[in-house]
Parts: sequence; structure tokens; C-alpha cells
Amino acid sequence: MLQSRIAAALDEKMATDEVRSLLEIHLKTPGKVSVYYDALSKCLINGHVVFTAMWSWWAFIGGPWYFFYRKMYKPGLIMLGISILLCFVPIPFGSAIICVAAAIMAKYLYCKKFVSDLEIAGYPEKSGSEISRSLGVLGGYNSWAIWAGVIVNIIILLAALAAVLIGSVFSIIGLSNLILGLSNLPEV
Repeated sequence: MLQSRIAAALDEKMATDEVRSLLEIHLKTPGKVSVYYDALSKCLINGHVVFTAMWSWWAFIGGPWYFFYRKMYKPGLIMLGISILLCFVPIPFGSAIICVAAAIMAKYLYCKKFVSDLEIAGYPEKSGSEISRSLGVLGGYNSWAIWAGVIVNIIILLAALAAVLIGSVFSIIGLSNLILGLSNLPEV
């Protein structure tokens, strides 16, 4: 119930610059404030944060690493777990489905985190400086997530390339044995 009270307070102040400044403190990337402000205005309905499908290219490309970057650890761990599971359980287009799901849910999940972090920060009861200090710690981003995502994706790409090359080598050996007739040699 507390989050809906905070969402209601935000809903009332959406037309003011206060929400934009809170988002700027929380995001720590001023260039993204308008993107997430628009997302928040779509998600806030009658004082509640309601799921609204929106697209995020960063989440589509980054997958679980986007969520770690934005300090949304639970969705990041869930997506990473599902991605690892898909390595062992072949589901047609499984990775694409995960990327699309991440892209559709990312902004909504960020809006939920923002409202939750406002609750933890004591909005609107505490002073502006106390809220700003708390939002600065709770929000922001993790630079390590970018590097982790790049490194893991390079490792996966190299492993896939190695598998293709090894498969090609064995195919060539098998083909050359067939052409040379080595596979039909009598056993000694």
C-alpha cells in the first residue's frame, strides 16, 4: 500500500519539475531523464504503477546485463538463469524470446524500482536533501555490468566460432576420407 501512496504522490506531481529532478538523481544519466519520464508517465495510472509494454533497445541488446547495469538485480539474475537454462534445454528461438521479453519489460521494471527506491528514501516525508542522498545511493548504474556483458558475450561468440570451426574440420576430414576411399579400407 505504501508504494501506491508514493505512486499517487508522484502522479500528482508529474507536471512539475520535481519528478524530473528525482529521476535525474536516481538515473545519474541526465540524457536519459526524458526517456524514463515518459515511461513513468505511461506506467503511473490512478496512483499505481501498472505494467505497460514499452520497448528498450538497450535491454533487447544487453539482456540480463541491462538489468545489472540499472541495479535491478532480481530481474537480472532471473534472466541470466533462464539464459543459462536455454543453453541446456533447446527451445526454438528461446534466446530471441528472452531478448524481446527483456526489451518489453525493462522500462516498467525500472519505474517499479524508482518508486520502490523513493519509498526507501522516505519520499515525500523526508527533506529533499535526505531523499536526494538516498536516491543517489539506491539508483545510478553499475559500469562493471557493461564490461561483464561484453566479456561474457565475447567468450560465447568465441566458443560458438570454435564449435563451428571444429565441426568444419571434422566435416572436411570425413569428406576427404570419403573421396579418397579411406573409410572403406579393409581392417587389418
